[in-house]
Amino acid sequence: PYFIYVGAIHQRKNIERMLDAYDMFRNKQSEPHRFVLVGNKKWWTAPMQNALDRMKHRDEVIFTGRVSDEELNDLMGSAFANVYVSTFEGFGIPIIEAFQSEVPVITANVTSMPEIAGNGALVVDPLSSNQIAEAMLKLSSSAELRNNLVEKGVARAAEFTWNRTADLLWQSILKASK
Repeated sequence: PYFIYVGAIHQRKNIERMLDAYDMFRNKQSEPHRFVLVGNKKWWTAPMQNALDRMKHRDEVIFTGRVSDEELNDLMGSAFANVYVSTFEGFGIPIIEAFQSEVPVITANVTSMPEIAGNGALVVDPLSSNQIAEAMLKLSSSAELRNNLVEKGVARAAEFTWNRTADLLWQSILKASK
């Protein structure tokens, strides 16, 4: 089993705290979940490297780099849970992608993420490695919670379709033209 993060390896994506949280989680959880980060290390920073270097379980962290759409679908669909705890997002497409893949989500309680996630995710303070780690522990210890979040996530994802978006945009255009 593995947790997955999908997105740019960028400072605002909270990579340092995710690495810290994963290590905290693994210190309390003997079952060997891995942590897979999918995305280019284009904006890799010294603090991110320091977080990785100080990890006890760094050999269980896998950086894939950029992958094809097909590989991404396979990676997301096989994940134990998606960890998406950015400190700022305009929308949060990986949340919806995880929901569509029937994968539970841990996300941040800031900007657009709680609105996008609705009741389909565990929502945490992205500045708290402890809260992120606790959410990982909750998911790993409760199949019932995982199943409940998957069910709610699938229902939530159904609200985000291109047809619905086009309909809402058209309604806005009609309203504005009056």
